[in-house]
Parts: sequence; structure tokens; C-alpha cells
Amino acid sequence: MAERTIDWLQRLGLFLDKFSDCFVRTGHELSAKKYLSGLLSSSERKNILGLGQDEHGSAGYQALQHFVSDAAWKAKDVWDRLRKMNAGDRGVLVLDDTGFRKKGRHSVGVDRQYSGTLEQVGNCQVAVSSVLLVGPLTFPMGMDLYLPEKWTESKERRAEVGIPVGLRFQPKWQIALEQVRTVMEAGVEIECVVGDAGYGHGFEFRQSLDELGLLYVVGIKSDATAFAAGEQRERAPVRDLARRLPEGKWRALTWREGTKGALREQFAMIQLRQAGAKAAKAGARPITLLCERSSKATRLKDWKYYFTNIPWGTPMNKVVDLAHSRWAIEQSYQHMKEELGLDHFEGRGFAGFHRHVVLTALSYSFLQLERQHGKSLLSLPMVRNLVKRFIGMVTILTNKKLWEEFQQVARIYPNTS
Repeated sequence: MAERTIDWLQRLGLFLDKFSDCFVRTGHELSAKKYLSGLLSSSERKNILGLGQDEHGSAGYQALQHFVSDAAWKAKDVWDRLRKMNAGDRGVLVLDDTGFRKKGRHSVGVDRQYSGTLEQVGNCQVAVSSVLLVGPLTFPMGMDLYLPEKWTESKERRAEVGIPVGLRFQPKWQIALEQVRTVMEAGVEIECVVGDAGYGHGFEFRQSLDELGLLYVVGIKSDATAFAAGEQRERAPVRDLARRLPEGKWRALTWREGTKGALREQFAMIQLRQAGAKAAKAGARPITLLCERSSKATRLKDWKYYFTNIPWGTPMNKVVDLAHSRWAIEQSYQHMKEELGLDHFEGRGFAGFHRHVVLTALSYSFLQLERQHGKSLLSLPMVRNLVKRFIGMVTILTNKKLWEEFQQVARIYPNTS
């Protein structure tokens, strides 16, 4: 166990050393390591108060509060380094947003707004994010807070939470598109961009991906309109076009094995021409519609639709696999929240929120890399539990009082392993 602990600490140290120049002072680097150790620890509440006082009392809390909220380092620099660590790699870029439930109204970006996390309109923050799916692993590429217009238009609110000068209102799809460009600039080869209808329904977003030379499979709403092949005058909602498809066009396909068995539905693809003034002005190319219906219920409201620019003739099962690769980002949200405290931050400021987010992304990336050690790919919760044990041992070894107590227990129970 001691050798495994030393080996793990060496890997963690080497990993963190790659980010040392992202922090202006040595004290900031030490604070970053303490913060990450806290996120990886067994602390139930991973806010600054909990992380600081667990090990260092009130002085520790004040030091971490300053480090996250006021110290002179930028979350952007850490994100840039994290993305460049994957430079030369390739994978599927998955886009989505996640919500953070809040009780008050003073934290940056909080508003009554829809959140897929809450599955309703609620008082929350919403952040747009992207992850790179590389085989079975996901690596965070970016996460930016969505700011409703009431936050960007109010000088008082901007000043209270430190919203940067020059940052203006952006819809979520524009935030996501900026992340796509940033990932490309980091040298990562994007095999395909995947997102839900919150992003894919808008023509401008899809057109921008086309202009960047990227393939995509994105969700759309059932009322998106298009021209069927051979039709020149009358456009129709995709739900109507799907309903007209003959039964012979539908195929039952499995895209993944779930905990309760194979995930399998019926799919069909058809070539279309995009409709609308923007599409006509841009001279939009033909597009493929992927339709999905449940094999258990054929009600139209249960059907799902995707637009893709993947070349016609690509096997349908490949397109279906890409459409359903969105589960990877949902799983990463769950792990970062449940295992690492992504949603535990209680500060109100713009800088503090983004610093907590990028440090959580660092912790998550380290755990993802740790999953590759050993003969088989461990689940992230399993790796997280191992890391908790290692951190517990290190805490004992580096704390004189705890070490003396441990030795006392060892003398009383000498056969305890």
C-alpha cells in the first residue's frame, strides 16, 4: 500500500507541475494543490469553508478564500494548459449546459431560468461546457457561465460580482461556438460536434460549424422545417416528413449497453434541403435528417430528430452512435458534482466561480487519467475512493498530531492492517 501511495503521489505531483506557471506566486501554486486535494478528499461539503477549515482552521479558510476570489491568477490560463495537454489528440466534442440550484439572487448569473438539470424553470446559475470524448474517457475542454441580460446590462450588478469589462450578453450557442473554436486552436482534432436541440436547432450555429469545416450531429426540435428531396416549393416540419417515411426505411439499432440491458430504438435517415430565409441567403447545402422513435411507443411527441452534415452513405449505426454520445457529458456532470463538488461553490463573484470550475476540471481530468492505470479501465467512483484513501494516509503522515494518534492505535491493535 505504501508503494502504491508513493506512486500515486508522484503521478499527482507530476500532473500538477504541468500547471505551475499558471499561478503567479509559489503560494498560489501551494493553494492550488491544497484546493485540489480538498476536492479529491472525503469532505462532504466542498465549499471554501469546508476545504479550508478541514485542514488549516480559520487561517486556511481565509487563505483559500483569497486564492479563489482575489489572487492574481486566471482561470483562462489553466484552461489553456489543460486543453493543450490534449493537443494532437482527436475525439468527439460534446456540448451541453448544466444548472446550479441557488437560494438567493446575489450570486453571479443567478436568475429564474430553465435548466435541464432541474428539468424546469428555477432559481439557478447555468454554465455552458464542452468535453472531449476519447474512447471511453471524457476530458473537460471548457465551462463558461451564461449571463442573462439583466446581469450584463446592470452596472451595479456587474460591479458587485466583478463581471469583466467588455463582456456582453451572449446566447448559449455563441458561448458554445467560442469553446469549439478554442478547442480547435489548442490543436485538438475534432472528429464531430454533438449537442442537443438547445444548440442544434439554430441555423446560425450549424452554419458556423459548416464554415469551420466540422462535422456535426445535433438535436433539433420537431417544428424545424425543411424541403424533402425533389420538393421545391412547400416546406414542412420534420415531424411531418418523418411520419411520411415508409416502414421499410426504419431500422432497429443498438447504440450502447445500459445497466438494464441494450439501449435500442428505431431509426431512419432522409436527405433534405434546409428551409428559411437565412438558409436561402447562405446557400445552405443539403442536410441529413436522423429520426428516432421508440420501439415501445410510436407517439409522435416521443420521437426525436437530429440534423447532421455527415456525408450521405455513412452507415446509420455510426450516426446513431454519435447522436447518443451526449450521455458522456451528462455522466461527467454527475461525477464532477457528486464526487468533486462542482456545484458546492458558494461564492458570489465571477472570477471565483470560474476558478472553482477549472480546478474541479483539473481534478476530474486527473481521475480520468488514473482510470487508465491497471489491467482494466476502472470506473471513476472506484478511482475516487482509492484517491480518498491515499489522501487520508498522506494527511496522517504529514500531520504530527494525527501521526502520534495513529501510532498509539497501532500499539493497541498491533495486528490491524
